[in-house]
Amino acid sequence: MKRNRGSALIVALVVVIIAVGIGGAFLADTVFRTKMQNYAVESDVAQMIVDAALEKVRRALWVYKTNGTYPWDQILAAHASLSTNADEHLADYVAKREAGQFQYYYYMYYQPGVNTANEAPLPGDTNHFLGVTQPFAEGGFYCVVKDNDDGDGNTVVDADNQVLVYVTASLPDGTQRQIVAMVQYSSPTYTPDDAIIVDGSILFNGTPNVTGAKGSAHANGDITMSGNPSFSVSANATGVINEGTAPVPPQGFNEGVAAIVVPDVEPATYKSMADYVLQADGTIKVVSTGQIITPGGQGWNGWKWSAAGMEWSLSGNSVPPSGTYYAESNVKISGSGNVPSRTMSVVAEKCIETTGNVMLTPVLTGTLFLAGGDIKLGGTAGASFMGLVAAKEQIKTMGTFTHQGVLLAKNAQDTYSLVSAGSSIDPDSQFGGTMTVNYEGGLQTVLVNPTSAVAVKNVRKLK
Repeated sequence: MKRNRGSALIVALVVVIIAVGIGGAFLADTVFRTKMQNYAVESDVAQMIVDAALEKVRRALWVYKTNGTYPWDQILAAHASLSTNADEHLADYVAKREAGQFQYYYYMYYQPGVNTANEAPLPGDTNHFLGVTQPFAEGGFYCVVKDNDDGDGNTVVDADNQVLVYVTASLPDGTQRQIVAMVQYSSPTYTPDDAIIVDGSILFNGTPNVTGAKGSAHANGDITMSGNPSFSVSANATGVINEGTAPVPPQGFNEGVAAIVVPDVEPATYKSMADYVLQADGTIKVVSTGQIITPGGQGWNGWKWSAAGMEWSLSGNSVPPSGTYYAESNVKISGSGNVPSRTMSVVAEKCIETTGNVMLTPVLTGTLFLAGGDIKLGGTAGASFMGLVAAKEQIKTMGTFTHQGVLLAKNAQDTYSLVSAGSSIDPDSQFGGTMTVNYEGGLQTVLVNPTSAVAVKNVRKLK
């Protein structure tokens, strides 16, 4: 009997030990899970700070570069001696926090509706955040800008509009996150990548010849070829391409490609750049002096006004003064006989049309024509154009001419009927005749780049 009692006691003791062990295991697991959850939360907060800080730096770098307020080379020189060591950044954060340097920020941070952000502060500003430990949310961050390997052998000179941004986030408990991001700057002014760009569909008829290192056409729609156009590079469409009998270019006819962002063509934006304003009342304003000229029936340096057609025309072999002409109307330019080259740019609120032996070289940065409506570009043998020709609505080409530059149609909803489609097909723009368009790339224009930014190319986690 005593033996049975002893056995029961042993069994009970074993059960108690097992229960305590299981309870301890559950307790340890709970503590472990709690610690892991806390770590995950802290890691999420650190990641949030890193992401927010990178966005602040990205925007600031764009402002500095675009406005020239804090040149990138100056930033690289200022950051050349700065460390990218995350532990050093943490130590600096802890020291400044313990010294009470961030108390006012945290007071402001927890006040509802208070905004302490400053998008692009300059050195010396209390909110300047490049190369300086700054409080943010529940922690702080440190951003260092370094030159990438751009092949110039100089770490304080940016040669490719790309830099490396090191961002370290630190929390009061010592949690950290560090990344390095490659960022790239794109210009605020538009540089086309193709010789012909249409934000819609294209019809090629006749035998247009598209040549040069960037001798390609892009349509954010379909492309139909009823003639035999040729391309030195390619023809690309977001829709389908009916290539007909056209020869296949070196990089092919490419369907279903991604759409590209085509810049807006708003003539009024560029009125302030004009040297002469061809006004809708038939007078001409000389911007530099404010003088108002009334041409009368004889015209002024070849410019004549038609009230019936609301059109300014330049004809014959007249050569007006070099400059940028802004027209509050339609514009028609023609030439006959041996017409000298005219150096001028035309920005028209309505449509632009050319005929005859016309030779034009732009004055306005890389930009020959900007039209708020359609553009009909025509000429006879010997006619030539240079620069960007851009229409808010559609473009149509005909006749024989050479063009060194880019033809662009934004394809806005039709207001004007200078360019109209045929009955069998309905393209947005038409390129025909025996023209030659040559584009080697790199044309700087006055149009605003719709994708201008400092873009993050890649991000790598360091800690």
